[in-house]
Amino acid sequence: MIKKSLQCASVCSFRTSVVAGPGGVPIPKSIEEAGCLVENGQLSPEQLHEACSRRIEATKSLNAFVTRTSDLSLRHAKSSQKRFSCAKRRLGPLDGIPVAVKDNFC
Repeated sequence: MIKKSLQCASVCSFRTSVVAGPGGVPIPKSIEEAGCLVENGQLSPEQLHEACSRRIEATKSLNAFVTRTSDLSLRHAKSSQKRFSCAKRRLGPLDGIPVAVKDNFC
């Protein structure tokens, strides 16, 4: 756990690729950064979900997402936040991180 915390500290301290998303919520540019911000308490899974959802909505004209499961994603974010609040640790590297899956192939 100490090694993981040190890795997160270095990733979050030395990278400046976190940008302000809609509403001023930071949107990390990598999963690793997002995980560190969540683990360090600088960003909750719910805030990350909201920022990503707003970004998807703002770029809706690109038609990048055919199927959105915002309600399910929000439930998962709340679940992750609840687990983290109780246990002070994540289940794994993707716990609390919104993930998009390509749902159509030509």
